[in-house]
Amino acid sequence: MEKRPLLFTIIGSAINTLGVLSPKLGAKVAMYLFQKPRRKKLNEEQINFLTSAQITLPEGESDIAYYLWGTSERYLLLIHGWESGTIRWKPYIDKLVALGYSVIAADAPGHGLSTNPTFNAYLYSKALYPLINTYRPELVIGHSVGGFVSVLTGAMKVEQQPKNYILLAPNNKIKDTFNTYKQMIGMSDRVMNASLASVPSITPEKLPIEFFASEELIKKIPVPIDIIHDRDDSLLKFSESEKLARLFDNVTLYVTEGHGHRLKSKEIINLVIKRVKAIQ
Repeated sequence: MEKRPLLFTIIGSAINTLGVLSPKLGAKVAMYLFQKPRRKKLNEEQINFLTSAQITLPEGESDIAYYLWGTSERYLLLIHGWESGTIRWKPYIDKLVALGYSVIAADAPGHGLSTNPTFNAYLYSKALYPLINTYRPELVIGHSVGGFVSVLTGAMKVEQQPKNYILLAPNNKIKDTFNTYKQMIGMSDRVMNASLASVPSITPEKLPIEFFASEELIKKIPVPIDIIHDRDDSLLKFSESEKLARLFDNVTLYVTEGHGHRLKSKEIINLVIKRVKAIQ
């Protein structure tokens, strides 16, 4: 997310004022806004690219946009991040299809061509289930929050693991994302603590916020995980990926420099393609 100092200051002040009267009410507003990402406007070329590949799944959610490129029976799942969309993967798709994969993806709730307006990692994970159930992807590639959603989905669908994960600048703890949000809008500790306490309410299972941590979820994932993370990432800490590589034998860290969080350069694309070839 890009910083918007004036707007975020106004929002934070309003939330904190509510929090003085009722921390729960302040947290409710904070959580509502947190789950309403800015939807990037797509141009005509991008819309045509996506709609040409849009599919309907028997088990799919009607307000989620699902996509398929290629005709191979070997499938690779792409998972985008916050305030992004499947369109971010456009430079990859032809290359992956040329390697013999069919590429599947979905726009997260609140993103791209999906009409569901409310986003959180749990909802995004659940929206991917119909793709996974139908196509059983061999590889999963996720960026940023999409990297976290990759391991969240893998931990919740242990029986349907791919051969390998490739995670680009992933989250470790979702709690850290809340801390970033807190800093960006100047949220008070009172409202922050109430927001963290309200996290279980967004899941039917009432999962605590401690559940939403890659360092816990990866314990349930038996397959190799490649992490590509840039030392110059100013949004999600490179040190957290270092930590995951230290903690788990099945995690391998590939370090880059000068590409920031978005990881959209040709060098990164080539590195991902190289890893896909090696995994084949």
